Amino acid sequence: MGKLKVLLVLMALMISGCDSIGDDSSTTSELSPEEVIASDQIEEAIEIITINVASFLPDGTQFTQVFLDRVSDFEDEYSYIDVDHYYNATQTYQVTIEADFATGNEPDVIFAPPSGVLDEVLLDEFVSIDVIRQQFPSFAGNITTESLDIAGALTDENYMVPVNGYYKALYYNKNLFDAYSLGYPNTWENLMVSVLVFRQNDIVPISASFTDTTYYWLEHLLLAVGGDDIYKHSRTEERIMWSDGDEQFQRLYTLGAFSPNVVTETYDEAIEEFLTEQSAMIIEGSWLQNEELENWVQMTTIPYLTGVNNQYIAGFDLGFFVTQAGFNNSKKQSAIIEFINFMTSDDSLTQFTDVNGGVNPSEHMAQELISTPLLGKETHEWNEIVNTMIDWINTEAIVVEIEEVVEETRVEVGG
Repeated sequence: MGKLKVLLVLMALMISGCDSIGDDSSTTSELSPEEVIASDQIEEAIEIITINVASFLPDGTQFTQVFLDRVSDFEDEYSYIDVDHYYNATQTYQVTIEADFATGNEPDVIFAPPSGVLDEVLLDEFVSIDVIRQQFPSFAGNITTESLDIAGALTDENYMVPVNGYYKALYYNKNLFDAYSLGYPNTWENLMVSVLVFRQNDIVPISASFTDTTYYWLEHLLLAVGGDDIYKHSRTEERIMWSDGDEQFQRLYTLGAFSPNVVTETYDEAIEEFLTEQSAMIIEGSWLQNEELENWVQMTTIPYLTGVNNQYIAGFDLGFFVTQAGFNNSKKQSAIIEFINFMTSDDSLTQFTDVNGGVNPSEHMAQELISTPLLGKETHEWNEIVNTMIDWINTEAIVVEIEEVVEETRVEVGG
């Protein structure tokens, strides 16, 4: 029942009650049939609807606090909707979600990383955004098409309303490049020459952690060899790009582009190495900008082997999923949509971005963003390729002597 209709019924009952004052018979008479119906309608109108939400939220972070505050704001604004909210950020969360689906007790809404959800739960358990929009056209209406495309890159249809996004970039130490009169690494030639010069001067050219982030370089080297039309190539051309990307990775390693302990270096150690000016470059996410960075930290795209690259690889690591069980519950359906629209409103997303940085999916970015170039490979195949790269380093790779590097670079770049 609409709020106006409820108000009119209440007013009618109040007037009826006022008219009966002074009429002794009215105090003992029963409600008329019309009044009984009106009373039942009021009770129905204010019936509390409970939606079950399971969120992947780490304790003690600013983002978590803002998220919980927005849930409370929603309940204040929609007093007839109660959010039964379970949240955790440990292995317990994943186990609980899997058990809930296995026993038919799945939540109505899940807020989690797409990898954590889609790796363990079948897509058939969720409702795509396109299907929801057939009944609720305004669902996630403020999210840009660009953001939805990136968020749905892993699946044929998009099931996630993105919340927190990021992009990756090649960060470099401007002071070091200036000190050695080097061109900034926005062309492939500049990148390769800088690797040579920094190695000659006992500076680690590129910080990286191949225990955690080998795929950072894998995906960026694919972009470097694929160029602007990376998504428009045939299967045969994609296979060639995989071969070319692997060849460039091996070449960089052989030339000594990475630190000697790159295979054992941790993610945090690699970042520390760069931020303490022990290395000249690092590929890292936009979350690095959450730190108080020195002015010498500059950012650029990974350069193409030929041509100019303006594209950053981006992704969304958190978002909302609607389960089939929740959406197919006619009593809960509208409440679920209201909840997600509220939590992904411009106001909510701005608050999330303010504390977490990164990409706001409701805003068009100044940077040109693309999703990870999977190039016909599934996620598990990427993992196998990364493991092969590590095996090559451990068993076959040889970093050539600096004299050989100088000679090779002189021939290739005309130094």
